[in-house]
Amino acid sequence: MELLGDTHFVVLPEISRSLPSQHLNIYRLSTSNASSGPPVTLQLPDVRLNRGEHVVSYQLLSSRYSPDPEAHFCTDPSHSMIVLTYYIRGQDDEYASHLLIPHSALLAQVKIMADSTGSPAPLDGLRGPSPVPWEDWGALRCLRLRVPLAHPGWVHHTSLIPWGSRMPVVAFCGTSPVVYVVDINPFVARHALTRRHDLDSNLESEAAATAIVGDVETALPGVFDPDCATIPYVVYRFKIPHSAWGAAIRVVRMSMTGFTVTSDDGGRLGEAEETWTV
Repeated sequence: MELLGDTHFVVLPEISRSLPSQHLNIYRLSTSNASSGPPVTLQLPDVRLNRGEHVVSYQLLSSRYSPDPEAHFCTDPSHSMIVLTYYIRGQDDEYASHLLIPHSALLAQVKIMADSTGSPAPLDGLRGPSPVPWEDWGALRCLRLRVPLAHPGWVHHTSLIPWGSRMPVVAFCGTSPVVYVVDINPFVARHALTRRHDLDSNLESEAAATAIVGDVETALPGVFDPDCATIPYVVYRFKIPHSAWGAAIRVVRMSMTGFTVTSDDGGRLGEAEETWTV
């Protein structure tokens, strides 16, 4: 369960420990014992699996609240998102499928439901209102990413923790790690893309370290699902200094001002944290 603003919450029903239902339910928060009414039920897209792949586990996260327990800020709910992650294992690799669902897409369906109060929703047998089809609410308003879980030489997976409208992605340039930050705030995306050429010229000497990514498919081949990537977004690239002792990145955690990378070297020097500003 994750809060959706201050008036609703999102529930992902569970079929089994490793497989959720193929729909989300949105409920209205109620301060009384009275029923808050039927949920808004939204169909989710199918999990795309190649031959030999299966879902190991999943999680539902909200990016509105800071992952830092000492932080005192939360993001504007209109620029936040719910991230549904499936962890998938194949014969040769493991990866995570991240579905980035803007709060605005969910709240739009809540408003439609509220505006149609009094008009009976179509029923699905005895199970209540039929889910809103994925094509009607999410296909054009969400973003889906397929991200490898770790470098082949690392023992542990890399956890990616979103905040606000930003989601981190870890990739590699040879053996050097690169952190990409995907921002789905439409205002930020449009502004950044209009200034990209100016920024590229101003940062020419630092282009290998920090830049706005122009050709996303070349930089991150196969990461963005072409059938679920029509919303405005911008991708930033941050080249992370390679550790001489091969420290593995354990966590990339977004924050209000940037992101923090937590890494370790398997016990030699313990954990270390470095922070970058976006």
